Amino acid sequence: MTCQPGYRQNVEDVGGDIDFIQASLTDRQAVRRALEDVEWVFHEAAIPSVPRSVAAPEETHEASVNATFSLLLAARDQKVPSPGLRRLERSLW
Repeated sequence: MTCQPGYRQNVEDVGGDIDFIQASLTDRQAVRRALEDVEWVFHEAAIPSVPRSVAAPEETHEASVNATFSLLLAARDQKVPSPGLRRLERSLW
């Protein structure tokens, strides 16, 4: 079976001590809550379909650019101690 993006069952086999939070990256309050007491952020959210991005460019921009920017700001505000994030912040600011 091929994994389709955006489905919770895609991460069921991950196991371990993880908290799954179902929210939009565009929901700044939800992102801030999700980043409380975390050490690393791995941002994998995207709309990977080129045809979909052509058909809905505003939705794609919101999900890709604005959501990523909101995540970076929230991580900075929550003082997430990620070396990768600090490198990104230096290049952005």
